[in-house]
Amino acid sequence: MRTWLTAHLVLFFLSALPLSAVVSIAGAVWMPLEAAAAPAKGKKPHRYTIRRGDSLGSIAERFGVKVSELRKWNGLKSDVIYVDRTLKVYPRKPIRVKRVVEVPVQKGATLGGIAKEQGVTVKDLMRWNRLRSPRHLRAGQTLKIETFGPENPSEAKGRPQAGTLKNGEQMPLEHPCYHLKRKRNAWGTNETIEQLLMAIQTVCKSKALKRKRGKAGMPKLVVGDISKKTGGFLPPHKSHQNGRDVDLGYYHVGKKAPKGFRNVTRETMDMDLNWALLDQFLKQDALEYIFMDRSVQRWMVEWGLENGKSKKELRRLFQYPKGRGGTLIRHEPGHLNHIHVRFRCPASDENCY
Repeated sequence: MRTWLTAHLVLFFLSALPLSAVVSIAGAVWMPLEAAAAPAKGKKPHRYTIRRGDSLGSIAERFGVKVSELRKWNGLKSDVIYVDRTLKVYPRKPIRVKRVVEVPVQKGATLGGIAKEQGVTVKDLMRWNRLRSPRHLRAGQTLKIETFGPENPSEAKGRPQAGTLKNGEQMPLEHPCYHLKRKRNAWGTNETIEQLLMAIQTVCKSKALKRKRGKAGMPKLVVGDISKKTGGFLPPHKSHQNGRDVDLGYYHVGKKAPKGFRNVTRETMDMDLNWALLDQFLKQDALEYIFMDRSVQRWMVEWGLENGKSKKELRRLFQYPKGRGGTLIRHEPGHLNHIHVRFRCPASDENCY
């Protein structure tokens, strides 16, 4: 009789509480399903960019959440999603960013050897590159490899001038589209590495730009310092301490691409390629700012005006000609041979400033 009364009393009190409440009675915790699905208070969402082939189901599985939660967090009325849009996600699984990198085939290399070196299977390599036989391999060609970023997501801590990098990710060491100046200093946040790879590879693989370059071919971009593996002071830089800064050389005209930073002039600078790279960074909408010499800014603005860029857009982007503040691209001495790109703090990195 007492057990029956206790059970009915519990049900009576629960029915009077709001659905979102969490009730503890006699050591037992009662939590409605809707409350369990809500993200922790104050937790920042991860922003995922939708790619071709994605569905709400595949994205939900990847981050360990429910499709219904994705719809709720993003105000979606259906499962229809669009490429390049972003979704807010509160992951329950470690974030592993999927990447497609390209590896050059060296003389004497075999598909089995490359697969072992990259930690994939021969079947994977054949599928990704549409190879009919493992023997269809030649020196100089490039192979696409699908990889994932680290299991433990990176974290930028502190400021670029006084910070550290946790679980940093290294730029792929060999790549047909760029050359690393110092491999030991090529560590960044997952977001920095992702944004660099996407922008550089898009420019490098552009058929329209390849046609313009003609016989000169597509040059490799020189990628300078990002950060050390764990961040911190990286001489001679004042910044580059938390995985968000990167120095990039300019694209030069001609067949011979420099392997280090080299000063540019209006005549030696490939404006098509440098503007294409800038456009890619602007599309990502993740920049804090870019340091670029005033002379280079002038050449970029002049080229932009000649090729259909609006004066309003150019005034918003470049500090040249009036030297005003608040623009995305700013003058800093010593940037005639490279640009300094700084990405904004990742949304999930609460201790990044």
